[in-house]
Amino acid sequence: MVRHPTSVYFRWTSEQCRVLVPRVRSKLSRTIARHSKSSKKTRKSKTSIPRPLIEVEDLINSFDALGIAKGDKLIVHSGVSNIGKLKGGLQPLYAHLRERVGPEGTLLFPAFTFDSLMKTYLDGSPEFSSNDSATTMGALSQIALNDPERIRSIHPTHSVIGFGKDLDYFLGSHHNDPTPFGPSSPFSRLSEQHGKILTIGVGLNSTTSFHVAEDRLGDSFPIKVYLDKSYSLSCKDANNRSLTVTTRCHDPYLSRIRDGDLMKQALLEREYLKVFPLGNNAVSVLDSNALDALLVEMATQHQKTVYGRVWG
Repeated sequence: MVRHPTSVYFRWTSEQCRVLVPRVRSKLSRTIARHSKSSKKTRKSKTSIPRPLIEVEDLINSFDALGIAKGDKLIVHSGVSNIGKLKGGLQPLYAHLRERVGPEGTLLFPAFTFDSLMKTYLDGSPEFSSNDSATTMGALSQIALNDPERIRSIHPTHSVIGFGKDLDYFLGSHHNDPTPFGPSSPFSRLSEQHGKILTIGVGLNSTTSFHVAEDRLGDSFPIKVYLDKSYSLSCKDANNRSLTVTTRCHDPYLSRIRDGDLMKQALLEREYLKVFPLGNNAVSVLDSNALDALLVEMATQHQKTVYGRVWG
């Protein structure tokens, strides 16, 4: 039985070719170079992109320009090293984010536990602990995880760390949803509260809130994003109490063609996405509720998704 629309398989094949052709070309070039007198010159000519030195004040200026303010409800996806080398390290940046949002706001960091395909991770029957499970979401999320004041949602793959106001609302029911981005998840709750998504040095593909619209639409979404199998896994909360959490798993076939940039132009045109270029990359802010509404509109009215246009 064909699981997805024809367009998904067409896009997957195109993506495989896009990746494969440069690899073959590169391998051929290396083979030719090994038999060429100029091979040494070729190797020497390769240079890496220099990393500029970035001050914390540069990032603070970008937050000012993007309207990040006291009392905001904010989730942060980051890869600061993609911008450059941050003078003084990440701790001052983390402290500033805590102070900028303040106790009257809500500051969230993804603390996902897997760095491979979700299915590969779940097939290993991992055990999740709110206190002990590591995060693979980068150095800034790691600093948040080490903060004794943090609260962490209970989810075997897509847990979220939080500080500030209304944390029980944002994080307390995550484990009750059958999918990671369901109505009780921090991602869906952020959308309901018209929160913001802040990206530092990473693009739209790091914005996991794209999945909220998929979970909201369920069977009405034109592509079947979850596998049929559900996983029931052992988890422990902050008090080391055990519970079993059941979750669906994203289809690994789709992960190879998911592209948030397919929505970038529409997000910019509607001013839902604001970008501040900095160093080798950028800092951006995205309206989570507007993103959710746009994705629902695109999927239901235009048959357009982050997996490409749907046909066949």
